[in-house]
Amino acid sequence: IAVAVVANGKLVYSKAFGSAGAHTVFVIDSITKTFTAVSVIQLAAARKLSLEDHLAKYFPEFPNAGAITIRQLLNHTSGIPNYLDDAAAKGLTAHATSPREIVRNAATLAPDFQPGTDWNYSNTNYVLLGLIVEAVSGRSLADYERVHIFEPAGMKDTSVGKPASSTVAAPPFEAAAADPSWAYAVGDIVSTPTDIARFDIALMAGKLVPPAYFEEMQQTVPFNTLGPGVRDGLGVFVSDLSGVDLVGHHGGGFGFTGDNELVPSRGFAFIVLGNGTYATRPILTAALRLYFSAVALATRSSQYDGAPAFTQRVTTFLRRLSVGDVDHSQLDVQADAAMPAGSVLRTQFQQFGAFESVQFFLKAYISHGMLYRYQARFEKRTLLLTCVVNKDGKFSVFGLS
Repeated sequence: IAVAVVANGKLVYSKAFGSAGAHTVFVIDSITKTFTAVSVIQLAAARKLSLEDHLAKYFPEFPNAGAITIRQLLNHTSGIPNYLDDAAAKGLTAHATSPREIVRNAATLAPDFQPGTDWNYSNTNYVLLGLIVEAVSGRSLADYERVHIFEPAGMKDTSVGKPASSTVAAPPFEAAAADPSWAYAVGDIVSTPTDIARFDIALMAGKLVPPAYFEEMQQTVPFNTLGPGVRDGLGVFVSDLSGVDLVGHHGGGFGFTGDNELVPSRGFAFIVLGNGTYATRPILTAALRLYFSAVALATRSSQYDGAPAFTQRVTTFLRRLSVGDVDHSQLDVQADAAMPAGSVLRTQFQQFGAFESVQFFLKAYISHGMLYRYQARFEKRTLLLTCVVNKDGKFSVFGLS
């Protein structure tokens, strides 16, 4: 894991932990979307495209193309379904693909809703945006970002796809299930917290997009399906933590996890990247408490549960597991084979004390299913519970850390 902090528009802290070093690079997953969005916004500021242009200008054959705008692609109100759901369900993600092939396959899927009438997080939106950047600029997306974002921001250890650095954090189990080509424009950038800090500094200083356009990126949609105080803008989410508006993006799902969060009014940013499935938000919140000591920061409401039916399933499974009773019907073949015997489980769980409850923390699509994270409370200790459910509804991962 590695972190960086920007305060008053300057890098004030950067440190790597565990096996990471100062130049260890991480796949930043969906934090990549902010870079794709900045590319689009730059072209809009240069009047080479308009955010109100319709998708039909670039992909006339795509369903609802005449009604979908670039702005709706940016803020996930296009109604276009998420290509990764379909690809993972069909077992396609282990094999190489191309952006054009992703778009062709996505065009065969029924829209989730009519453009502008609802909100749904869809990676397909950003594949389309990446291809639009290429069409308008005449460059590959990777080359455009290198020339117009990485170099102006002074990002020295950042690249698209194959890392420029030889020091790459080893991905855990999630990465093996997806070929990197599926991450085009939605999660294919590799970087360090220090480099992302340089990006944040340049973005807040108006060096990448004019200040008015950065303000526009923070204008959010009225649909609130992300939990208390979380709204979607153009390539960024705006999250309210007790009066402090964080502007940024989480990343997770291709074997890594991270957060890039800014408080533009204070010239503040906090970046944390890691190569595991643990939750990064508690680390972010702890850093905010240090830098904004006058603000009584709160985490998500304990009353909020983004997956109540699944939470009940997890509670029942974990309660039985904690006393050595394994419900084998809930596990896929690999997870079942890896599960210790009941007597071993009882011994392992004794150190935590009696199981009490779980609290929902996160729900996200990953390359081969749905990821859920909970705080699991026991009598003596609170742990992070990570669950992954495959396309058949079985637990492929059920782990405490």
